[in-house]
Amino acid sequence: MEKEFKTINEQIELLKNRNLNIENVAMAREILLNNNYYYLINGYKDLFLNKNSREEKFTNEATLEEIYSLYEFDRKIRIIFLEYILLVERKIDTYIAYEFSKNYGHKNYLIPENFNNSNKNRELILKFIDDINLEISHQYKNSNKMIRH
Repeated sequence: MEKEFKTINEQIELLKNRNLNIENVAMAREILLNNNYYYLINGYKDLFLNKNSREEKFTNEATLEEIYSLYEFDRKIRIIFLEYILLVERKIDTYIAYEFSKNYGHKNYLIPENFNNSNKNRELILKFIDDINLEISHQYKNSNKMIRH
């Protein structure tokens, strides 16, 4: 079934009809205007649904502000995790580049024989090396200082 467009006011009425408490309509409008309804409501509603209802109804205590708070908490914790995941990724990348260069030289990542060259890997390795060369060329043309160095 295709979903049809609903205005912010229609979204608020839909939520109220599903028993969600919305005390501050202006705040609800602001929340729904600035956040995707699907991600906000459908992504976090399960914790606030009345499990005894046959229809999709919220518990009597559930508020839009609580759903939004959970959404914001999740967003902030994802940002924190992402920051540390990127730090770990950079350390792993640095370690791999260092060890590879130490063992094979600084440009030997472009030599297929330095990789596992079984028949099933050969084509992937050659494509990978071609992709690297294309990206290096592109970055060089765009004056990437690290690549030019």
